[in-house]
Amino acid sequence: MSIYNYSILEVVVETQNFTRASERLHLTPSAISHAVAKIEAELGFPIFCRTREGVTLNENGKAILPYVQSVLRESESLSQKASSIAGIHEGTIRVGAFYAVTINWLVDIFADFHRRYPDIIIKLYEGGYRDVTNWIENNMVDLAIIADTVAGSLDFEPLCTDEAVCVVPMDFTPANASFVTEDDIENVPLIIQEDYEDVETKKILNISPKLSSNSNFVIEDDNCIMAMVEAGLGVAFMHELSTRKRFAKVKTYPFRPRVERTIGLYTAHADSISPATKEMRKTIIDYAKRP
Repeated sequence: MSIYNYSILEVVVETQNFTRASERLHLTPSAISHAVAKIEAELGFPIFCRTREGVTLNENGKAILPYVQSVLRESESLSQKASSIAGIHEGTIRVGAFYAVTINWLVDIFADFHRRYPDIIIKLYEGGYRDVTNWIENNMVDLAIIADTVAGSLDFEPLCTDEAVCVVPMDFTPANASFVTEDDIENVPLIIQEDYEDVETKKILNISPKLSSNSNFVIEDDNCIMAMVEAGLGVAFMHELSTRKRFAKVKTYPFRPRVERTIGLYTAHADSISPATKEMRKTIIDYAKRP
């Protein structure tokens, strides 16, 4: 089975549609269908469930996907190593991150990296906590920036700590001018994110019994949350990194008792990392260590 057919298979899995896969790869849908049929014939069993809407992996397909992705990553590493030895910097890097990291870190990191290595392709996977952990578990990214609160048993290198802050309207003033406590906001509506994405707020609620976990609003986007606070619809707990580039007119105060998360860098297959991924990893770590 050729590496090329493996790469087609990976795109079909990502797009879940032969037509969309053909558009991305600049092939005809029939060529995509032929490549998938050839893979299934060589394997000896079907790997996709086909519907009018598209295709999804069946249980057989899910079982072999990690091996397909492993072969593709090793092939990419081999190609990059050969290019590195020849003095040519090229390849593809797949980076996964949650929203706050993308806008506050990765935009600058990628711009700097692209200036130095213009021929290296960077693929960004951006989402929430659940998305990032899924990408790691499914071997879809080479590097991922995650938080310790959802990392579980994943091995990652700590980059920085990120303190929880209370986001409040401009006319709100806590009893202590430098921080917010549960007494300041016990009767104020709380705007929260969906369950899996807001584990830090759950931590605050566990140590602050005066605060209610009931909320009229469950929002995912950071800027939308701050816009709701600006409109006077409640207060929210976020992290300092998430509030740096904000469009809403709001104030932030540290919460006491202090709650924080550790942001870290996960490296897939650290023992066989490609040259391009190794350089991106170093660039991210150096950036996070800046004052």
